[in-house]
Amino acid sequence: MNNDITELLKFVGLQHYDVDKNKTTFYVEPTSFEMTVNLYLNRRITGCPFCKSTHTVIKETKEKHINHCIKPQQHLFIIFHQKKFKCKDCNHTFMENNPIGENISHYGKIQMINQLRNPRKTFSEVAKEHFTTTQHVIDIFDEMVQLNRHQLSKVVCFDEIYSKKLTKTKYSFVIFDPMSNTLLDLLDARRKNVLEEYFIHIPIKERLNVQYVNIDMWQTYVDIAERYLPNARICVDSFHVIKHLNDAMDKIRLRIQKKFANEKDSDRNGYYWLLKSFHYYFVEDFNIIKYVRKPNSHYSYLVDKYAVLEKLLSIDDGLKAAYCLKESYREFNLTEEYSEESLAKLEDYIEQFKKSKFEEFVNFGFMLDHWKYYIVNSFIRVNGKRMSNGPMESANGRLGRLIDDGYGYTNFIRFRNRALFSLNRNEPIKI
Repeated sequence: MNNDITELLKFVGLQHYDVDKNKTTFYVEPTSFEMTVNLYLNRRITGCPFCKSTHTVIKETKEKHINHCIKPQQHLFIIFHQKKFKCKDCNHTFMENNPIGENISHYGKIQMINQLRNPRKTFSEVAKEHFTTTQHVIDIFDEMVQLNRHQLSKVVCFDEIYSKKLTKTKYSFVIFDPMSNTLLDLLDARRKNVLEEYFIHIPIKERLNVQYVNIDMWQTYVDIAERYLPNARICVDSFHVIKHLNDAMDKIRLRIQKKFANEKDSDRNGYYWLLKSFHYYFVEDFNIIKYVRKPNSHYSYLVDKYAVLEKLLSIDDGLKAAYCLKESYREFNLTEEYSEESLAKLEDYIEQFKKSKFEEFVNFGFMLDHWKYYIVNSFIRVNGKRMSNGPMESANGRLGRLIDDGYGYTNFIRFRNRALFSLNRNEPIKI
């Protein structure tokens, strides 16, 4: 046996002194470059596991076929000639120790698991690269990846992901640490009784360490945080507040647009089509909007995005007033630093929305009034970072892609382990 085989077998944890060099052979398939090793191990003094006697003889050898992937699409096929021993004293038989693995080498299993740290890597893709079945990869993952929850941190985010096919309820509960970008845990439901059962089993000392909880506007999260995280300030994520504001603004735009719907074919000013074509001007950040003037277009007279906005706001005075109020609140929401005056400033906006002639803004004003104390808390900064569910939303996106790439998980425990394993760094595996 040459040195190449010795180096090759190091991939499965064998050293040159483990291998019977006289019997072991090596073959490379010329077309596929698939490598086959007929492996014999040197005999070691093996005591009988039944009577501890060392008076043993080789009764026979049995072939055990083991797959190992050295690297993607490069396959090592090991035919291990495993010795069967017989004890002279008690007549029991037993097999030689297998240091490589059963059907797939131990090192091959670790390679598979490490590939699954990539959230975009599916079980079937890993199976294909390792010349095995998808179910085999899943079984190895279930065996080697069994993760516990992470400890609650100083700042946590509560949110949910859509998981109708994965769980009995529509949504799964997600708890996340935005300061370290760590997924702390996943639950199969966000119902109040499920969350109560979960948090009551977390030690009170750990729960008292939580100082801030970021939530969307889901009342259950408020109830849970107030009861089980008594030292925490509850912060309503500004992203969800602005989303509600944009929804209200878009409904107002649609209301004005419908006034011109019956006249859209004869309307010389084209107000209906202007409001329809440039609808995003009312909900997107004006600074990131891009406008390219097209000479042959019906709107070629609008030379830049400023001209577009001016034209849109000239259509209706009420629409202009609503847009200006929306932009004023958006700027306040974006730039406000937490202070004693923050609540008074927010209450001033609440009154302005309640006095609006548009029902959508009136409703938005009442919503702000209901959540105002939690909204003000979101202006607080911790380590220079404002309280936000932004990192949580990014994690939710990755969780959603994990579900989609896996063609819909049906086992929640497996999905939870895969999510924690893929989204977090340095999660342990069982070896």
